[in-house]
Amino acid sequence: MMMIGLLKKLCSQASNRLGAVAAVCVYPQFVSLAKKLLKDKKIQVATVVNFPLGNESADKIFTEIKQALVEGADEIDLVIPYQEYLQQGYSDHALMLVRESKASCQNKLLKVILETGELKSQELIFKAASDAIISGADFIKTSTGKTPVGATLEAVEVMLSAIKENKYSTG
Repeated sequence: MMMIGLLKKLCSQASNRLGAVAAVCVYPQFVSLAKKLLKDKKIQVATVVNFPLGNESADKIFTEIKQALVEGADEIDLVIPYQEYLQQGYSDHALMLVRESKASCQNKLLKVILETGELKSQELIFKAASDAIISGADFIKTSTGKTPVGATLEAVEVMLSAIKENKYSTG
């Protein structure tokens, strides 16, 4: 019950005299309620999948995406399996997850969270960002906000380099 109260407060504060936010991001189980609460405000509803550790099964991820879209999500935030980049330096699994998630999203936005604070090295951040871009991500994001190190200027710089280098690979 407390979570519903917090969600109502969040949605009521999503627009004020200064303007409105682009989207309110909620856990998958709250998409439907957030959609109802924001229906008159022209504010998108986003949700997160494979959150926060990036280690859920592909079946669970795709089920969550489909359910979120049925309930009205406008945007999907996918945490890539960043531990695989730490262990192997690459992730074929991440490539597949992004590609299939984008296909599941149909015309909705897919934002891919890299968890750059955990990847740490510029090389891994660049690799994960490039993989997300070439696999169909509409946006790439730095962090879930659930790890000790979140967004840094250095990580953003590397991500911008990946966007610049890969801008023609996605059309």
